[in-house]
Order: sequence, then structure tokens, then C-alpha cells
Amino acid sequence: GINGRVHGNRLDKTIMASQPDTLPLDVQYHKLIEWLQVRQKLPQDWQKKLKAARLKLTAAVTNAANISKSAVQTSVTSFLSEQPEENMNYFRAQQVVQMLIQSAEGQEKTLFGNYSSPFIQEWQKAVQGLSKDNLYLAEAAQIMVQNVNYEIPALKKAVTSNDKQIQELTRRQQDLKRTASESTKKFEEMCKKFQIKGDNFRAELTQLANNLPVLYEEIVSQLQQGGAMRAVTFYRSFVDMLGAKGNESSALLPYLAYICEFGNESIALKQWRDSNPNQPPPDSLMNKPKTTNTTSDAKESAEAGGAIDWGISSAGDSTGIDWSISVDDQGTDAAPATIDWGGGGDVATVAVEEGAAIDWSATNETVEISTEGTAATISWDISANDNPGIVWDMAPPAEAAAIGGISWDVGDTTTVNNVSAEPTVSAESAQTLFQHTDSRNEILNDLLELEMFLQQRLVEMSASDELSFSSQFQAAATIVKEQSIDSVQSYLKVIKQAIKTLLSPQTNQLLMISQSPKFLDRLVSMLQQQSDFASKQLQAATALEKKKDECLRVISVSQSQLEKLVDMVFELKQQVESSMTKLFDRKVHIVGEINKISK
Repeated sequence: GINGRVHGNRLDKTIMASQPDTLPLDVQYHKLIEWLQVRQKLPQDWQKKLKAARLKLTAAVTNAANISKSAVQTSVTSFLSEQPEENMNYFRAQQVVQMLIQSAEGQEKTLFGNYSSPFIQEWQKAVQGLSKDNLYLAEAAQIMVQNVNYEIPALKKAVTSNDKQIQELTRRQQDLKRTASESTKKFEEMCKKFQIKGDNFRAELTQLANNLPVLYEEIVSQLQQGGAMRAVTFYRSFVDMLGAKGNESSALLPYLAYICEFGNESIALKQWRDSNPNQPPPDSLMNKPKTTNTTSDAKESAEAGGAIDWGISSAGDSTGIDWSISVDDQGTDAAPATIDWGGGGDVATVAVEEGAAIDWSATNETVEISTEGTAATISWDISANDNPGIVWDMAPPAEAAAIGGISWDVGDTTTVNNVSAEPTVSAESAQTLFQHTDSRNEILNDLLELEMFLQQRLVEMSASDELSFSSQFQAAATIVKEQSIDSVQSYLKVIKQAIKTLLSPQTNQLLMISQSPKFLDRLVSMLQQQSDFASKQLQAATALEKKKDECLRVISVSQSQLEKLVDMVFELKQQVESSMTKLFDRKVHIVGEINKISK
């Protein structure tokens, strides 16, 4: 250290000797303390002394904020509040002392020439402590190094970092808003797809599924008005002509033919029509299915009509049973009365004498009726206890007792268990053909089969000329010969439209909604998530806006601090240069990065 100082002194003396006294001295700002030490302008223990002097200055600043203030003290306090405590230095303290000396309090002195005001005395001692041994130059050098090397770059970095963060937040905010817009658009498309407003998902979807019957009726109406039944007849006749199905062509496309003729009826009604092709269906099937299982209902029916209606109608007397027994005009048997049992071939006859009674009393023996000329034997195997649920002990109505002297041999009460005068319809049978999965699939299969046939016929008819087509089907049914390319295209258009409607995603979703509560729950959850996602994206964008505001606030504060620090550093630099010029009686310049700082 001593050799360095000696070498430094020799070098300095050599430089000073070789240069005129008018040349300025350039001192690096970060080596100012070392430069002063080399020239013995600072004591070796300058750090310890500077710390003690700084304590006095800090105490003076603190007391200025706590004591009761006069007018001048108030102005001093206002001046100090504008200066950060860490930037308070010797030169600022000198400004405070000058303000105090020029005040009215500064004019009051003791007999020994000291100031009477303890406030002024405290500040004067703080300034004197820093001026001793040139400690204020070391203090100024520390402040310049701290601000130029650390504080100012940190503030600039904070401004740059927050500016970049604002740009990133703006980009993310735009992405979130774009995602929210896309999500909202997708949500609106989903609502449009399901034809709902989106206010109450579950209620609107449930109501939408309730429109399925209307959709089915539209399909049926299109098929009926578009000539789908003629297309079915055309297909059947064509198959008959080719002999591909034998005598089964009438069974082709049964479900499609049914809905074209009768519409979208219930499964139970279709089953009844198939079993009773030539009879009108009962009202219970045409309207709402009804089941009667009580004994009281049967009793009320018997009491109201005087007899139990077995569903047997007679051509003559409405009160009698037609046993196919011929009677002459005079009321006597024209021939021995016979009962036709429908055996075929020779008719099995049972003679019924006038006045004789048919004994219907139950026996446990097998009833056998043999026919002459044949070996056929009809065994009825009717046992009195075959159906224990029916008790035939009822009194015969007066009208029935008068017919042919037939003895009913029944009691006076009627009990019918689990027997209804009308067909019983289950919940599954009450579904319409389109509602029931199996029947709907059968209808779709019939439509697809007919579509393939019509497409093939259209290709064949388009490939052959009219003359060859007419000669080819001369022996065919009229409906086959009547078809043209235009008519087949018309049928095909109607069939394709029905298939498209049945297989459309909207129809399938409506079916799932109406048949699966779990699917409805998932669909509602999906719509709710899509709606919530857009809201969450907008909320996130709003949160980013708050972060942007915070970054802008930090930038504003940092920029303000940066401007004040830069101004303070340049001011301090000039003050140090002025003080050192007086100290060395030569012009001194502080050089280095300190001159490159900017706001």
C-alpha cells in the first residue's frame, strides 16, 4: 500500500510537473475515494468517521419531522420530504442550514456568537461533521457509485421488464379474448344446432325432445304424400314378376307399408291389426291404452247390459247366439239340426232334438266327436278345472234361457280375474313405431332396401331405351309398366329425404335425449362447460388487464424515480467537481460512465 502510494505520488508529481497548472484533472467517478486517499485528502479511518457523521445527519432529519414546527421549520420539513432519506447528503444539508440561517430564528444568537435555536445548532453540527476531513467528498463518491452502478440500472431494468411484461400481457389478453370469442361462437353454434336459446339447457333440450312426434309425423306425411306406398307396391310387383320371393312378396317392407297406410301408430295397435286384418281396432288402442283387472268392473258391465258381452254378433236376433242351425220359416227344423264344427271334408253332425237341451256341465272326461266316413277324431280335452280362474256359476239371462231350451247349468254370480273386456297394453307396446327402437330400425331397413331397389331400377331404366323397356315388361303388372325415370326419381327423392332425416345427428341426439337421462346430463354438462369456458376466458382477460395497470404504475413510479436520481447524480457531480476544484486549486472533471447515464 505504501509503495503504491509512493509510486502514485511520484507519478502524479511527474504528470503535474509535465503539465501546466491550467490543465484540468480527470478523475474516474468509481475511483474518486482511492484518488483522494492517494493524495492524503481522506484519513485512513474515513469510513468510521463518515458513519458517525451520517448518524448526526440522520438524527437531524428525524428530529425535523417530530418536533413542533415554526414557519421556517415547516418549510425545511417540506424541503426534506421531497428528498429521499438515502439521497440526503452534505450539499442538501448545507441548503437546509442556509434556509435556517436566513430565517428569523437564524438571527438570534448567544453572547458567544452561537445560534440560539437548538434546531439550527443540530443541523450546523451535522454539516460540520461531514465537512471535517473532506468526509463529504467520500460520501458524495459513495452516492454516485451506488446510483450509477446499481440504482439507476435497476430502475431502467424495472421499466424495461415491466414494459415487456405489458407486451406479453397484451398478447395473452388478445389470445384469451380471441379464445373467448371462438368459444362463444362455438357455444352459439351448439345452441343453433340444438335449436335452443341457451338460457336453460335442461328445460330447453327436454322441450326440444318433446317435438319428436311432430318430426315423425312430418316424415310419415312426406312418405304418404310422396307416393312411398306406390313405390312399395312397385317393388313388390317387380319381385312377383321375377319370382324371386315366391308368394312372399306381400311380406316385403312390412313396416314401411304399414306407416304409409296407417301412420305412426303404437306397437300394440300394429300387433292387433296384424292379428285381426279385417276388423276395426278397439277404441282403447286407437286412443289411450287402458287395462281393466278388477272384478267390480266386470260386475258393473254385466249389470248394465243384462249379460256379458262376449264379442259375438248375430245376424238375426240380437239376443241370441248364432250356432249356424237352419230353421224354416215356421220356426220348425227343416232338417235335423246340425252344428258345423269346421272339420272339413265330411261335416260332423250332432243331432239336436226339439226340446232337447245341450248339457254344458263340466265333466272330467274327454269329449270326442267322430265323423262318418272318416277316421278323424276331434279331442277337445276340456276339463272343468282347466281354468280355475273362471267360475261359470252364474244365472243365465232370460234372453239366453229362451233360446232353443239350452241349459246353461251355471250359478248366480260372476267373478272374472285378470280378464279385461279390452286388450291390455304394456308401456313398451304403447310406444309408437318410431319411438320403439326395434320398429324404428325395421322402418329404416325397409327404407334402405327400397332405396337400393329404386337406385338400381333408375340405372337400368336410364341405360335401356323405351322400346326395349316396354317389350321387356309386357307381362308385368300394370304398376311396373307405368313407371318412368321421372316417377322413380320422385320416389327416390322422398325415400332419401326420409332416410336423411332419420339418420341425421339432430334426430339421433333428440332420441338420446328422450331415451337416456344420462345422455341428457352429459349434454347439459357439455353446454354448461362451453358457456363457462368463455366466461372464464373473459375473466382471465380482465385479470390480465389489472396486471397491466399494475405494470404501468410500476413503470410510472420507476420512471419518476429514475429522472430524479439522474438529476440528483448530475447535480452531485457538479457540486463535487466545484468543491474539488477549490480544494486542489485546479479544474477537476469527474469522468466515466457517470456522464453516459440518461433518464
